[in-house]
Amino acid sequence: MIRPADGRPARRVAFIQCAGSRDDKHLRYCSGICCPVTLKQTRYIRDAYPDAEVTVFYMDMRVTGHLEAMYRQVMEEGTVFIRGNPLGVARNEATDDLEVAAADTLSGRRVLVRADLVVLAAGLVPEPIADSYRLVKDGFGFVPGHLPCSPTEGRRAGIFVAGSAQGPMDAGGAIQSALAASAECLALLDQRSALRPLLDKTKCDRCKRCLEECPYGAITLDRDGYPEPNGTACRGCGVCQGGCPLRCICLPGFSSREVAACLEGPSPGGEEVRVMAFLCANDAYRALDGTVYPVNVLPVAVPCAGAVNMGWINDALLNGWDGVIVAGCRPDECHYGRGSELAASRMAKLQETLRSMQVEAERVRVLTCGIGEGGSLAAAMADFVRRLAEMGPSPFKEC
Repeated sequence: MIRPADGRPARRVAFIQCAGSRDDKHLRYCSGICCPVTLKQTRYIRDAYPDAEVTVFYMDMRVTGHLEAMYRQVMEEGTVFIRGNPLGVARNEATDDLEVAAADTLSGRRVLVRADLVVLAAGLVPEPIADSYRLVKDGFGFVPGHLPCSPTEGRRAGIFVAGSAQGPMDAGGAIQSALAASAECLALLDQRSALRPLLDKTKCDRCKRCLEECPYGAITLDRDGYPEPNGTACRGCGVCQGGCPLRCICLPGFSSREVAACLEGPSPGGEEVRVMAFLCANDAYRALDGTVYPVNVLPVAVPCAGAVNMGWINDALLNGWDGVIVAGCRPDECHYGRGSELAASRMAKLQETLRSMQVEAERVRVLTCGIGEGGSLAAAMADFVRRLAEMGPSPFKEC
């Protein structure tokens, strides 16, 4: 280990943590891995030169889990930790040493450390990613993916994110991230396990609404002007089926006949309030796991809240269900971008239609829910059931 300036041996090393990080003028975030890397490097120095003098200037040592043991071991080996952001680094003209001045915030004293070598722990910054990829980035330029459901999955079909493209991470985290992204890629390539929309051309009037509302541009028109889903670009969200006025396009398992069988299955007759709940499979449906929700509510998982067709809700009410809930992700966390937004817009229009039919619009409720908010969702369901009980049975119940 030598000094770059003159090639002389370097036996006094000073590390400065958060060099430019956690600073509004430079990097506003913490890279998370700088502290463990510094501890590792001090171990390297100790192993090669047991008599070396090592000093670490820090604001906060951020080491978690098993890394805490390494932190304690480094301290026991003699590395000096000084809590304080250095005021500056200067060169001593007489000795050609570097001098690091800092205010020790723990002792309240000013310290001056002479070093042969100063190491700056600079934060990780993302490589620029072209806007043409249409990837959703965070405020720092990283691509975190869809954190609540699939951190490795970008918002654009067929693009997965791994390693430090998602955010600062160490080698172990990057390996786990890469394995997860690889598994997602395999699932995408296995078309047999993917949901892809089917079209009934005998019912389609070529209105193009499915093409306009698809979040991924995965639907084009064939020579005759009929919608033609692109199996590679499609993510199986079902937004196309949710917006189809004639219900002629649907995902496997969500045809009009299959949904009708679900609505007619449990008998909604009698005085007891019965509620059909269409829940986003990514957040709302999973959020109910481990919670206690009203037995009056029948939860049905759908790929996205945007996949719920208004015809399904009409069928539910006409079949005697007292109310319908549509619950999706929060708008800023929607797995498919605009699914929750589209669902809310469609429900608002449906409620206007219900009022014109002299049916209480309050019998349809739209909710949003994060994957960790099952308790709040269950409470909202209970409140909805209570309000329906006060409102009275559906006017179609005895029809």
